Amino acid sequence: MGKISNANFEILEKIVDTLVIDVFEMLNRGTSGVFYLPEETGEIPIYIIGEGVNDLTLEFEVIHDKTIVKPEVDGEYVPNEGVVVLQVVYNPNENIKEVIEEITPEIYEILTHEVVHFLQEEAGFEFPEKEPKKSVKYYKQKHEIEAQVKGFERQSKVTKKEIEKVMKAWFEKYPNKHNLKPKEVDKVIKILLKHYAGTKSDS
Repeated sequence: MGKISNANFEILEKIVDTLVIDVFEMLNRGTSGVFYLPEETGEIPIYIIGEGVNDLTLEFEVIHDKTIVKPEVDGEYVPNEGVVVLQVVYNPNENIKEVIEEITPEIYEILTHEVVHFLQEEAGFEFPEKEPKKSVKYYKQKHEIEAQVKGFERQSKVTKKEIEKVMKAWFEKYPNKHNLKPKEVDKVIKILLKHYAGTKSDS
């Protein structure tokens, strides 16, 4: 299994790098709330991607939670609106520099994942009106596979760890998000690795 959509991934890394810079700037302020980027950090209200591509907005929510030990990162893409949502939850009693260092790989992963959905839509992909109720079916959707692999590939690059280890670490950290049984996790990871191998052979 190689490329699934006709999305232009040549601009993917550049977009994500731009978003990450603004996310770090907001985190370093140490404040909680919902922020709309790049308007919050600059003079323009939207990210102007380039000719032939619609503009993008990042809705960034920072939550302070004194009860958690490990910071958490989550996100989503809002179809038809050009909005990537990123959520970071961390304990405000922890050193923000250390928090940022810990979650940097995850931020790259989730932003890459969601920007892939943005680029899929830009290429004409229409997201299903209703998501599958069963988690395993959700993660086996072709557009999700493509986004997951791109996200984990970027995280692997940032951490210099094998992509399979990166995948396993995410599924181990967030069982409350994926709601998959251990055997289903193994099945999904196998599918992701097969797709990843396909993209490498096509390149």
